[in-house]
Amino acid sequence: MEIEQKIAVSIDLGSSNIKAAVYDSTRANSKIRMLTLSDNQYYDHIPSIIYIGEKSFEIGDFGDPVNQTMIRGFKRHIEEENWNIFIPHRKRFMDVDEILLNEFEWIKKRIAEGCPCEPSDVIITVPVGFSEMQKYRMKKAGETAGLKIREIITEPFAGMFFNLKMLQEDKDDDYNILVFDFGGGTLDMSLFNINKKEKLKISAHAAMGIKFGGEDLTEIILEKKIINDYSNLIEDCVNDDFKRNFLDSEFISDEDKSPNSDAYKKYYAKCASVVKTKLLNEVEKLKSDVCTPVHMKSEPDEEEIFCSSTVLNLNDKNISLSYNEFVEFIKSTDIREKIEKGIELMCDHAMLDVTDITKVMVIGGTSKIAYFRNLLKEILQISDEAENKAFIEVKDRDKFNAVALGALSYFEYNNVEFEAKNILAYEIGTIQDGEYIRLRTDMTTLGTTSLMVGIKPTLDGDGIYKAKMYQIFPGIDGVLTPEEKIKNGIYMGYFSISKDLMPENGRCLIDLCADNKCELYANIYNNSGERILENIQLTH
Repeated sequence: MEIEQKIAVSIDLGSSNIKAAVYDSTRANSKIRMLTLSDNQYYDHIPSIIYIGEKSFEIGDFGDPVNQTMIRGFKRHIEEENWNIFIPHRKRFMDVDEILLNEFEWIKKRIAEGCPCEPSDVIITVPVGFSEMQKYRMKKAGETAGLKIREIITEPFAGMFFNLKMLQEDKDDDYNILVFDFGGGTLDMSLFNINKKEKLKISAHAAMGIKFGGEDLTEIILEKKIINDYSNLIEDCVNDDFKRNFLDSEFISDEDKSPNSDAYKKYYAKCASVVKTKLLNEVEKLKSDVCTPVHMKSEPDEEEIFCSSTVLNLNDKNISLSYNEFVEFIKSTDIREKIEKGIELMCDHAMLDVTDITKVMVIGGTSKIAYFRNLLKEILQISDEAENKAFIEVKDRDKFNAVALGALSYFEYNNVEFEAKNILAYEIGTIQDGEYIRLRTDMTTLGTTSLMVGIKPTLDGDGIYKAKMYQIFPGIDGVLTPEEKIKNGIYMGYFSISKDLMPENGRCLIDLCADNKCELYANIYNNSGERILENIQLTH
C-alpha cells in the first residue's frame, strides 16, 4: 500500500543562526532530517545576518557590508513598536514587518530547494519570552510569504520533543524535567512534568526567558579582551578601510571628504561597524574552539586556544583565549544570579523544591560550555553519582539542531495525549501621561476576565481613541518598578474606540480577556459602568 506523502517543515529563527528541518512521511528510515539552508552543503544552518542592497536581500555570512546594509540581531527588534532602519541603497526606511516578510520569502525559496514538494504544515519556534505581538508579526509575515503556518511553539518545548523517545523509555513513570536552552540571543528555561502511568502526559509547570545569550558573551570577549588588548590596531584597521574606500575614491566629492561633512562621519562609522562585525566573527570562532570538542562533563585546563586574525595586522601573532579566562568573563556578568533566580521563581510557581527536578536536558549552542552544566548541578543539588541519570545527554551537534528537529517530532507525535503549553506568567498594562497602569496581573489563566480599570486612551489624528497595550514579563531580579515597566514593556497593539462612543472626559473603563489561543479581547465601559463595546479584538 502506497503511503500518502506528507511534508512538514520547522523553522528555528535563532538570533545567531537560522535552521530548518523537514518531515517526510514516505522516508523509510528517519522521516525527519535537517534542511541545508547554506550554499555550503556541509552546514545545515546559516548565520542570522541580513544584507540588504538596492535590489538584493541576502541572509548569511557572504554579504557585502560595504555595498549592502548589514543587520545583526534583527530578531530582537521584532518586539519594538516603531523600529526601522534606513537603507541607503534603497533611499528609504524599512520597518520590522517588511524585513521579516523578506526574510521568510528568502527562507521559503531555500526550503523549496530542499523539499520534494511544498510543505503542507510549517511550525515556527520562538523563545519563551516572545510576546503575542512578536508571534503575530512572525505568523503574519510567514503566511504572507506563502508558508502554511500550523503552529508557533516555544524552543524549550520543541527541544524536549527531540528526546521524546528517550523520555518514554525512561524507567521512571512520573518525573519533573528542566529544559535548559541557551542559544545565541536568549536563555530559555522550561519546567515540565512527564507522567507515563497510563498514557503519556506532558504538563508545563513554568517557564522563564532571559535576554542573554552566546552573542552577549562574544561581545564581552570582544570588549574586555580584543578591544582592550588591540585598540590601536583596530583603529589602524578602520582608518585603512576608510582611506581605501572613501578618501581615495574618485567617485566621492571633495566636499563629502571634508571631516565636517555628514557623508564623512557616516562612512567612517560604517567602516568601524564593518571592522567590529569581522572581529565578532573571529571571536565567535575563538569562543567555539575554546569550548569544543570538550565533553560537557569536564572543564578544559589552562591550555590556550589560538586564532589567526584576517582583520588585524598582528605581524604573524595570534589572538589567544583559555577556557579559564573565558569562564572569568562569564563570571563578570550576572548570568549566574539570573539562572538561580529563574529556577527559584519557576519552582515557586510550580510549588516544587529544586530537588524535585530529577531530569535535565541541556540544548542550544551556548550550552556546550561546561561551566553551565556544573552550575546546574550545584543549583539543583545533583550529586556526582546521580549526574549520569539526571542529565539527558545530547550530542554537541544535536545541541544546535534539537529545536528544529524536536518541533517536527512534536508534529509526528501529535496523536499522543499530552498537555504541554508553556506557562509564563505576565501582566498587561497601558501607559498614559508617562505612567504605567496595570490592567491584568496573571495572563496564564485563559478565558477569565480581569477587573475593570479606568484608563485614558490617546486621541490620534484620525479621530480614533487608541488604548495601547504593553506586555510585561516578570523581572528576573524581582518586581519591576513602574519606570522599569515603561522601559521594558513590549508593545502588543491597541484597542480602538470611536470618538462618538468615548465619554466626554476622555476616560473609560476596560476589562481584558484572553481566549485559548492567547488572543486578547476587551470590553469597554463608560464612567457609569455601562458597556459601550463588547469583545473587541486587539489591533496589531
